[in-house]
Amino acid sequence: MSLRIIAGRANTGKSSYIYDEIIRAAEETKDKLLLLVPELMTYQAESEIIQKYDLAGIIKVEVLSFKRLENKVLEEVGGLRLPDMSVFGKIMLLKQIFEENKDKLKIFGSSYRQTGFLKEFGELVAEFKQNLVDGPSLNTAGAKVEDELLKRKISDIELIYSEFVKRTQGKYFDEEDKTNLFISLIKESAYIRNSKIWIDGFESFNRQRLGVIKALCDFSKSVTLSLNIDSSYLDEPEDKDYYEAFKIIHDTYLRLKNLDEDIEIVALKQNKSSSPEIKAIEKNIFALNIEEYKDDTDNIAIYSSLNPYTETQRTAAKIISLVRDKGYRWRDIKVAVGSMDTYERNVKRVFAQYEIPCFLDVKRDILNNPLSKYILSILDIFIWKFKHDHVFEYLKTGFSPLSINQVHCLENYALRYGIEGEKWFKEFTTNEYDNYDIEEYRRLFAGDFEAARKEVHKLKTVNEITRLIFKFLDRHKIKEKMDKAVKGFNAIRKFEEASEYSQCWNYTMEIFEQLLLVGQDTEISIKEYRKILEAGLAEVEISIIPPAIDKVEVGEIDRIAVTKPKALFLLGANAANLDSKNTEKGLLLNEERDLLLKNDVKLTKGGDHETFKEKHMLYKLFSSPGHTLSVSYPLGLATGESLQPSLYLDILKRVFVRVKEGSDLSMGDELEFVSNCGGTYDYLVARMRDYIDGYETDNLWKDVYAWYEKNDRENFNIINKALQYKNSVKALEPDMVKTIYENNMTMTVSKLETYAECGFRYFLENVLRPKERPVQKIEFYDLGNIYHSVVEKFIDKVKEEYKDISLIDGARAEEEAAKITEDVLSDQADKVTALEANHRNKYMKEKIKRVMKRTCRTLVRQLNSSDFRPGYTELQIGPEDFKDEKAEKGLCLPPIEIGVETDKIKEVLKLRGKIDRVDVFENKGNIYVSIIDYKSSPKDLDLDDAKEGIQVQLFMYLKALIDRGEVLFGKKPHVGGLFYYYINDPLYKDDNKGKDPEEEIFKELRLKGYVLKDKELIKFMDKNISSTSSVIPAGLKKDGEFYEARTKALSEEAFNELMDMVYKKCTEMTKSILEGNINIEPYKKTDGKTPCTYCEYISICQFDRSLGNRFRLIGKGPLYFEEGQEHSRPGEEGEAR
Repeated sequence: MSLRIIAGRANTGKSSYIYDEIIRAAEETKDKLLLLVPELMTYQAESEIIQKYDLAGIIKVEVLSFKRLENKVLEEVGGLRLPDMSVFGKIMLLKQIFEENKDKLKIFGSSYRQTGFLKEFGELVAEFKQNLVDGPSLNTAGAKVEDELLKRKISDIELIYSEFVKRTQGKYFDEEDKTNLFISLIKESAYIRNSKIWIDGFESFNRQRLGVIKALCDFSKSVTLSLNIDSSYLDEPEDKDYYEAFKIIHDTYLRLKNLDEDIEIVALKQNKSSSPEIKAIEKNIFALNIEEYKDDTDNIAIYSSLNPYTETQRTAAKIISLVRDKGYRWRDIKVAVGSMDTYERNVKRVFAQYEIPCFLDVKRDILNNPLSKYILSILDIFIWKFKHDHVFEYLKTGFSPLSINQVHCLENYALRYGIEGEKWFKEFTTNEYDNYDIEEYRRLFAGDFEAARKEVHKLKTVNEITRLIFKFLDRHKIKEKMDKAVKGFNAIRKFEEASEYSQCWNYTMEIFEQLLLVGQDTEISIKEYRKILEAGLAEVEISIIPPAIDKVEVGEIDRIAVTKPKALFLLGANAANLDSKNTEKGLLLNEERDLLLKNDVKLTKGGDHETFKEKHMLYKLFSSPGHTLSVSYPLGLATGESLQPSLYLDILKRVFVRVKEGSDLSMGDELEFVSNCGGTYDYLVARMRDYIDGYETDNLWKDVYAWYEKNDRENFNIINKALQYKNSVKALEPDMVKTIYENNMTMTVSKLETYAECGFRYFLENVLRPKERPVQKIEFYDLGNIYHSVVEKFIDKVKEEYKDISLIDGARAEEEAAKITEDVLSDQADKVTALEANHRNKYMKEKIKRVMKRTCRTLVRQLNSSDFRPGYTELQIGPEDFKDEKAEKGLCLPPIEIGVETDKIKEVLKLRGKIDRVDVFENKGNIYVSIIDYKSSPKDLDLDDAKEGIQVQLFMYLKALIDRGEVLFGKKPHVGGLFYYYINDPLYKDDNKGKDPEEEIFKELRLKGYVLKDKELIKFMDKNISSTSSVIPAGLKKDGEFYEARTKALSEEAFNELMDMVYKKCTEMTKSILEGNINIEPYKKTDGKTPCTYCEYISICQFDRSLGNRFRLIGKGPLYFEEGQEHSRPGEEGEAR
């Protein structure tokens, strides 16, 4: 029999020619009529035939893909006596082969362990079998190759490929084996003998597929095939303009000529497109000599957008216009995107907002389906021994015995108490949730795993692990739950989700079948089993038929290029998406493929195959619309990366010399932004914002605003509220303030400092007290509590047991520190349970011990360098608990009282606090006291912060000690200094190695703060002081005067003035609190520092300067009590300058 080829360029009516022949044949003959098209086109071809000829249906005509034809013949003739091997089974078998032959491999000995390698090798095996490549031909090619690396590569590939063929022969049928069987059985098929066959829509055929076509020509009544190429190009195409666009089709023609069949060419020449613009594109898009289209046109549009999102918005508005103003149906419009990864989310969001019904023609994976997550998380639970993340990934799939509310409650508990591992199988004795039975929830979860966890280590084979999974599937009735989900989606008309769920179960079961088919008795670990299972699930791609006909179809270029829309929108027309990149894919590089082709390894895909295929697809795409073409591109991505337009845009502009290129950045007509209610909404809000900010706005938007006021009152009210919104907080009413504070106004000094930082933060932290979900972890305050407790006990022990501190050396101090730290950690084990939660936290425990050794060693050395001695530790001011051991002994001070009166409230604030350490020294009948505050992060005393109320703690403590210290010391004390000590074990780096590291670390840990400006007293604070001190922030010259640059000192008068100023500031803040002021006004320093950086309430206050929020500026101001220094006045309250 002969092969008839219908040759013609795009829009010459090849498919219509075939459809006409098929319809005539249906009326004239009883023969079976078969139309073979690519898998993607079967539905489309059936629809086109029905619509073109206004048929109720097609009974005599069958539209099939080659694979469906293959299945029909095999069902008719038989011969499938062996089990099927899918892609997943192929990967499993290849893994076994690589494992057994890894020592023989020269290149790929360890590569097979890399993610995706086995998948790529499986694709190479399929390509070899599709092109009838055998092991000997690979060996022969390898012997002829001079490149040593390629020679080794071919050797490895031949070894694995030959072994694969050997192991599958007579045992399994993969897709390529089934095709070979199909070819051999065509001659026995009555179905084929009684059929007339048309083949349409293909660009190329592998050698197996060519074998199918030859057999069809030999045994069917007739075969007609269409090629998208002008008949004049079939001979010597290199001389033609369009050589690159038609190269792949010409190669296909040459292969068909080699089938030893008589070929009849039917040439179609006339471009039947009704659009002169599309005719011009088809003729010139790849031409060397471009013919200009000189007429004006509105059917071709080119525009640029700021980013892919605004580009999608513009496209949606144009689609609305076509449907509303020009009578288009949704199904008449197609959208091709240059990159689905970039546009999928934008299309879903924007088209939903514009109320455009669309179908995204993308293959969906099933890895994110709850069924896949359920199965993989069960394996993860066993592999990682019941880690938190894996347990709750399993529970949140919805397939466990617990409801979603029970899961959330259980998760809160698990996070709070660090429930992981074996803790899941121990009774929960603590339950703070009165309405929930946490222990019952634990039993529901743990009961399913109790037996399996004890036996899982015994599972050695694929069969045994698969049985374990199926026990869970059966126990939780997963199939019934999946079916119920499908019915639920159908009931609410979510047909795409219903289709995805129904296919997911079938594909998953197929994967398990392949696992058992290929490797049932293969020994494997659960971890390896999971990797292979995940690889199989990742291979699955679900295709969904459009659930409704009248929808806008959105897809990538190769999918949309085969359609014939009335209007086509091409999004993402950038160089990176359209211009040939010639990217190399697979295990063989392009030049390696060319070398194999030269050495008689007949691969369909040469090195340039993908390049020419892309060009032909673009030719089909640009020629496909029936009336209008709109091409757009973004200037950049949301990440800020700039993008270049494709070269094809330059060609279009050379063809259509009068085309006007639009842009988001220079909109000529504001009316283009008006589409429908949903689509115009965002633009209206933006224009109203501009109007309020004083920018010029087109009068059109006043009409739009009026339309919403009349027709969409709900959204209109939202717009008005949003435009008038200010992110501010009203002052609390006096009655509310009384309720909060009356007869109960007691707080710590640090809380007052919080109010100085931001009134709203203070209100949240101390009045509303919202709490984050408690999670078992080591917080900074946990470390601080531990550090303070260890240092307190250490100093107390030094006071009690060592009359002479000089007797304690560094080693003795570290020994005592280690003992005390162990005791403190043991005492606080119930409170700080996170220390034993994981290895990282256990390291923290060791770090705490190390830091405490360094701290105690340093403190002892500092004390030995000074005549000041610890008088009190953890000295309470206004103790909360008078039963406290020290409070009972009278070792405390009364609270600091601040009397305040407003118009409606009179109250006394009682400030509490705790001084970490008070060092005392008596000289000439005077008592001098130094206050030391321990910090777990670096901090220094800033007098400007004290003036603003942000750092008042030490000064208020000093005031309490000076004013009330007589009860402790028998006389009124004098100030010696105010200091911070940073609890740390710093690393020291000295590139020259000329200094003693211990000395440098000791200096780094010197006290930070201010000393009394008294040269005699300074020498008692550091007996070894010289030009600089290793203990305090001071230095003395040889003549006994202060080194001003190295000294931070204040006179006693300055200290007193500071205390009075700080007390006054605290009084002002207290009054502001009682007046109900809780403004969102955080401070901002001149260096840009604000308390917002680490504020845990930022998501509540939502500070936003565009919504009226402003920082309260603070900076350097004139401190009259700081001698010899002058500062500039900070700016007034308001926006930072």
